Amino acid sequence: MNHNLLKEQLFELKVIMPIMSEEGGNYTELYFDQSCEEEACLRLKKKCSTVISHIAQNIYFDISSFRREYSETFNRKTGMPLALHPGLVLIPLKVREAEYKDQGTVCYVNIIKIKYMKMIDASKTAIIFHDDMQIDVLQSLDSVVKLKNIASMIRYHHFESYKKYLH
Repeated sequence: MNHNLLKEQLFELKVIMPIMSEEGGNYTELYFDQSCEEEACLRLKKKCSTVISHIAQNIYFDISSFRREYSETFNRKTGMPLALHPGLVLIPLKVREAEYKDQGTVCYVNIIKIKYMKMIDASKTAIIFHDDMQIDVLQSLDSVVKLKNIASMIRYHHFESYKKYLH
């Protein structure tokens, strides 16, 4: 992964999307602000979890400690939002059914880039971004709104609590 390119574009990140390569491997597409329609700005031959770990390492963020602290607060063992930076708050959302074990099914959406969300049906939601890009997720609108609200609370708590140390 080109860490310099990623650092420059990190706060323009909208979505980290799992995809299947033609060869059947788990790859990741990163979508940024002002990307071409239906085209990712960056495709990596890594799983989403690996890409997120690399991003966290790049900005000196300890995912394990963060998850431990906030999973207790919000009583969630899985599917925890990640507030990596005030401008990069990711919520995990299911985008496809797994065809086999270890196939990536979860994308990560930056809540800062969401324009609005709308219900497609009882178990599907459309996420529309500020540039009108849309992705459909396999979760109810209520479930997505709940995750987005948790992410907003975490963002506020996590970054407001550190502001006092900066002054």
